[in-house]
Amino acid sequence: LNELTVKPSLIRDIPPGQFRVLPDIYPQPTQVELLINEEGEIDKILIKESFLSEQAELFVTEAFQKIKFYPGRIGAQAVKSRLRIEVTLESALLPQ
Repeated sequence: LNELTVKPSLIRDIPPGQFRVLPDIYPQPTQVELLINEEGEIDKILIKESFLSEQAELFVTEAFQKIKFYPGRIGAQAVKSRLRIEVTLESALLPQ
């Protein structure tokens, strides 16, 4: 397995103001793995060891599908890559 000489870098982020109120969300980190193709588009989104509801996982997947990257490279060749990030959804509930 060859190491990337250039890591994927962000072109288009999740649009600002992208939010949705989901019931029963408590702030806790979730590992998300993005599989990025040679064109810098997301091929697949994997949510690892999640305690999120199905609705929350769908929201995370839909949000990350809108991201675009400059692809990772080995030398001058664009290659598929994977990026692991930690995501924490914020609670819509106010602390009491």
